[in-house]
Amino acid sequence: MYPIRRIVGRGHAEIGPRALLHRFRSAFQDAPIGIGLADLEWRFVEVNGALCQLLGYSAEELSRTTVQAITHPLDVESMMAEARQLLAGQTARFQAEQRYLHADGRTGWALISVSLMREPSGRPAYYVMGMDDITRQKTDRLRTMPEALTRMLAEAPTLEVASRALLQRLCEELGWQIGQLWIRDREDDVLRLQDFWHAPSLEAGANVTNSVTTHPETDLPSQVVAAGKPIWIVDLVSSNSDAGPRPPVADGLHGAFGFPILNGSHVTGVVSFYGGAVAEPDEDLLAMVKELGGRLGRFIERRRAERAVQVTSEHVRGVLDNVADGIISTDESGVVEFFNRAAQRLFGYALVEVRGQDAKMLIAEPYRRDFVSHLDNYLRPGKSAASVSGSRELWGQRKDGSIFPMEFRASEMVLGGERRFVGILHDISAQRAQKDALEYQSLHDPLTGLPNRMLFNDRLRQAIVVGHRAREPVVLLIMDMDRFKEVNDTLGHQVGDLLLQQVALRLAATLRQSDTVARLGGDEFAVLPASGTDLNGGTHAAKKILQALEHPFVVDGRNIDVGASIGIAHCPEHGEEADTLMRHADVAMYVAKRTKRGYAVYAPQLDEHTAAHLALIGELRHAIAHNELVLHYQPTVALASGRTIGVEALVRWQHPKQGLMPPDQFIPAAEETELVQPLAHWVLNQGLSQLRSWNDTGLDVGLAVNLSSWNLRDPEFPELASGLLDRWSVQPHRLNLEITESGIMAPSAIFDAITRLSTLGIGLSIDDFGTGYSSLARLKRLPVNEIKIDKSFIIGMMADTMSVSIVRSVIELGHNMGLRVVAEGVENREAWEKLMTLCCDLAQGHYLCPPMPATDLTRWFRESGLGPQIQASSA
Repeated sequence: MYPIRRIVGRGHAEIGPRALLHRFRSAFQDAPIGIGLADLEWRFVEVNGALCQLLGYSAEELSRTTVQAITHPLDVESMMAEARQLLAGQTARFQAEQRYLHADGRTGWALISVSLMREPSGRPAYYVMGMDDITRQKTDRLRTMPEALTRMLAEAPTLEVASRALLQRLCEELGWQIGQLWIRDREDDVLRLQDFWHAPSLEAGANVTNSVTTHPETDLPSQVVAAGKPIWIVDLVSSNSDAGPRPPVADGLHGAFGFPILNGSHVTGVVSFYGGAVAEPDEDLLAMVKELGGRLGRFIERRRAERAVQVTSEHVRGVLDNVADGIISTDESGVVEFFNRAAQRLFGYALVEVRGQDAKMLIAEPYRRDFVSHLDNYLRPGKSAASVSGSRELWGQRKDGSIFPMEFRASEMVLGGERRFVGILHDISAQRAQKDALEYQSLHDPLTGLPNRMLFNDRLRQAIVVGHRAREPVVLLIMDMDRFKEVNDTLGHQVGDLLLQQVALRLAATLRQSDTVARLGGDEFAVLPASGTDLNGGTHAAKKILQALEHPFVVDGRNIDVGASIGIAHCPEHGEEADTLMRHADVAMYVAKRTKRGYAVYAPQLDEHTAAHLALIGELRHAIAHNELVLHYQPTVALASGRTIGVEALVRWQHPKQGLMPPDQFIPAAEETELVQPLAHWVLNQGLSQLRSWNDTGLDVGLAVNLSSWNLRDPEFPELASGLLDRWSVQPHRLNLEITESGIMAPSAIFDAITRLSTLGIGLSIDDFGTGYSSLARLKRLPVNEIKIDKSFIIGMMADTMSVSIVRSVIELGHNMGLRVVAEGVENREAWEKLMTLCCDLAQGHYLCPPMPATDLTRWFRESGLGPQIQASSA
């Protein structure tokens, strides 16, 4: 306790020594790394739990020992040398990687950091030592080193270029002061010094660069060659074996180590090291250099073989240059080595322009990944010769940028022991044109040229997948012509066909190019609006179509007046599978035809199958009563501070059979019945309970809850909200109630409820602002605190300037009215940065954090850096 009391005993009278002592001890004991205090004799006087766990001793056992006793003997002297510099005031602290001795006898590695605490007079008091176990990191570095060094060699043009960097990396990683690379001369059967590296602190003399070993029979490299395995000399000075002449800087050297470079069982070179410390053999290091020696040997031998292959290649090129088809050869990495004359004519490149380039430059951009995958497949190690040929259709790209289809046939050859990839290229433009024509006919209606049912169904399925991934709606329109049968029966099928062609043209002219229009058969058409179109957009498209069809068609000199009936279905609300959407849109279309309304939107009550809906209402009543609902929370972050200021409570239903159900699958059912009131009560109660828990832990955060306009029609709702605030001891200003823009413009009863809630101090927010029909005169009379810009405008900011203008106008309107402005649907950093430039106040969206359970959000508060401020006391 003495050192800790000395630390907290001065300068903190205003806090109180006992409290400060408690704080320091808690921080000391709870530190994630081992910390120990030692006197000037290096005896432990205070240790934390992490250090005890690291070393395997109890605190009492450590108090009876010294730092030297738990340090590996080979590292004690270097640590004491650093300590002497601390005592002399030459340095404030030192840090080192060194070995420690565990209580169970094993040796580990630790990153230690030592500083010296002094008295106010400057007199040394005690050492503070931190220890962080890095045994696994050291082992991992050794394990991955062969691959990293081999990659370094592979990326260098020659061994000579890479050898110095290789030796430096090995010495620095393994703790040696000198490294030498010896290569065996096959002709003279001697070792020649290829390269060397030494630590900057050493003075390397000219003799280090001797071209041949001086004592071929007895020096370290020659001993390694003779043994064919690593040799470790613990101490050059005390060793009885003759390690041969050491480098001229060897006066201060002790440890030595060398390992062979092997090609199979044949030694092709040696790497040797020297260091100043007496070094015991390291089993992990020996295992690593065994693998590294084999890799280096294979690399050196491969480079030698490459030179031999070059001679053979010249002859092969002469033959291939006279083949009619284009031929390309690459190495295993896909780099072009040969490009015959036919290939040069096909692509418009000269050999010099493609040699040394990646072969994928000859492939059109969208198909390059497929080509690389194809190449990797054929060059996969261990493939049999029978499996390395095959043809594939790809799109080539000429020098002028034009693209063309080609047949690509792959094969393999081996030159000088190394594999080479050979590709035969053949232009198939004519064959492809014929195939495309047949495919077009199979996917398009021959009469109108529109996509047929098969192609439309495929596009609908794709749109549903994309919409699900992008969280965007998908709208489907099914259209059936009115009075078309009369045209066929009266004027004949030929006139009917001409009419259908004109209908197809008018549909295409009315809708956007990004919309898909198809003829399903007979007089039935389908429309798939572009991605992101919601139900409002679908009804707008239906109205445009009906308006366009109001004008008569002129066919064979006759004015023909026909109309249409359109059914609309929406994903995911009306189904999440193509067949379901088609069926529901068809149901709605027949309703529109029967009621002569022009178009109808599918609703479950239009279908025969309403039993499931009734069952859902009963299950929802049970779920509210038996706590089957759960709340997820999404944070609202202030753009200025980057801190969470509140969370929005979003209800989910943990259905016993259907799993976690989103609110859009049961909220409409609640609003159709009296369940909307108990549902709101449940959400408020659970949300305020969680808010109380967060506030009790010091998190300065508020709660937002979505309400239905039906809740505000209940005259008892304000008292309900007030009672729940009292129950959970939450201040009213921490609760914000959200209601949609269209809902807030409803009858005066809602206005009265809003006024009473405001009087209680509860905040009010207008949700989905910009999608309703607000009256500014009414809006300015409402006691609202906040408006939330609908996410459709935020998402649209990145695509069109109109959305940016709308968002800017809403922000300025809100600020001019003294309101706080929240942007919903922030899905990317670009939107966040744009909102900052527009001076928006708050943001919410998946870019920041998706909705999640309270426990996950609490973790997010701690780890994201965007959590709320910590308050001194709960609110």
